[in-house]
Amino acid sequence: DKAAKDKEKDAQRKPSKRKKLFLGERIKRGFAKSGPKGRNQVIEVFYYLKYFRQPNLQAPGRYYYDSQKHKIFKAAAGELDPSAKVLHGPYKKMQNNKVLETGFYALGTKHLRWERYDKNGVLLSKTHFEMGFPRDANTYYDASHTMLQEVVPYVNGKLEGDYVRFTAIGQREWTGQFENGRRVGTWTNYWPVKKNFRHYEYQYPDSGYDPEVTEPELLKEFTRNG
Repeated sequence: DKAAKDKEKDAQRKPSKRKKLFLGERIKRGFAKSGPKGRNQVIEVFYYLKYFRQPNLQAPGRYYYDSQKHKIFKAAAGELDPSAKVLHGPYKKMQNNKVLETGFYALGTKHLRWERYDKNGVLLSKTHFEMGFPRDANTYYDASHTMLQEVVPYVNGKLEGDYVRFTAIGQREWTGQFENGRRVGTWTNYWPVKKNFRHYEYQYPDSGYDPEVTEPELLKEFTRNG
C-alpha cells in the first residue's frame, strides 16, 4: 500500500550527513577491500551502528564488520561479541567501477530491497527483506504460534536465500543458504542439547547455477563440547 511504499522510500534515503542517522540509529561509515589490487579489486561500502546492539538471534542471517580482519562476516549461532560492528544502513559492493550488489542492513539483518548484478550490469536477482526475513519466505511456528520453527526463503517461487530451522525449544538446528533452488555454501547442523554448539558442517557447491550436481562433502564434525 501507499503507506508501506512511503516508509520504504524514507528508509532508502541516504543517511543524514549532519547527524549520520539511519532508521533512528547513530551510524558510522566503513570500507572493505578484497581480492587483488587494481581494477578487479572488490570494494564494499557500508554503515554500522555507532553503539552496539545485539541483532535478533532468530533472524536467518546476521552480519557484522570485523575491524581487525577488515571483513564483513555472517554471524554463527549465538550472541555477537559487543566489539562487533553491527551493520546498519546502505550497502554497496563494486568491482571495476561496476555495482555488483546493493541493499540495506538494519540491526545486523538484511532489510528492504536487495539487488545483485553481473559484471556487465545485468540484474541477476531482486529480493525484499523485513529485518532479516525474506518477504516471500514461508515462516513456520509451533502450535501456540509463539516460537519460530523454520524459515524457508523463496524468491519468485524458487528457493533463494538464508534458511534456518530451530528445535522445539527454540535452539538452532540447521542453517544454510539456497541459490537458484539449490543448497550452496556451508550448511551447519547443531547439537540438540548443547546451545549453539555445532555438530556437523557440510560443504555444497559455491554456486546454484553450476550445471554439475555434486553430493555435499562433510567438512567438520564437532564433539559435544565443541
